[in-house]
Amino acid sequence: MRKIFVLFVLISCANAAFAAEECSNCLNAKPRNCAYYTVMAAPNYRDHFYTCQTCNSGYKIESGYVVTGDDIMPTMAYNYCVEDCKGCTNCNNIGWTSANTGYQVYKTASCSCNKCVYVSTYRCAGNYFGSSTNGTSGCSPCPDGGLSSPGSTAKTACYKPAGSTGVDSTGSYTYMGTCIWKN
Repeated sequence: MRKIFVLFVLISCANAAFAAEECSNCLNAKPRNCAYYTVMAAPNYRDHFYTCQTCNSGYKIESGYVVTGDDIMPTMAYNYCVEDCKGCTNCNNIGWTSANTGYQVYKTASCSCNKCVYVSTYRCAGNYFGSSTNGTSGCSPCPDGGLSSPGSTAKTACYKPAGSTGVDSTGSYTYMGTCIWKN
């Protein structure tokens, strides 16, 4: 009967930093957000790697494995820390609000682990027309102080309501009906 002896090297380290010469061919660097970790190696595997024993506050342990190619220990399990996702509270869309002059922004909310993330969508404000992807360009005011609804994309959405007044070289005037701009 053949006996196989497994040699397992375990070096304990508490928040220690390894110099490059101590870890010249590491499979992984010190695990992120790991409060306490150990260094492991297989008998015929040239590299060693870190495994978490405990995580920093707000993180939890996940497990993985590495294929070593070693004939005695062909795979080795290790632990690493991931954010402990509990979800978001009060992560709601923010309706249309003023951005820069002539622009409005709508913020769509989504929860990414424990953090509320917003994606902005832009449109032209009332009395402007066009389109914008950044809230700083793409919208123009309606001609001659005309009006338009928020989100209007064409100049033909601009109008002067009935009862509006104006002055030109011939004198003053009053619009008898709604006047819509044409391109």
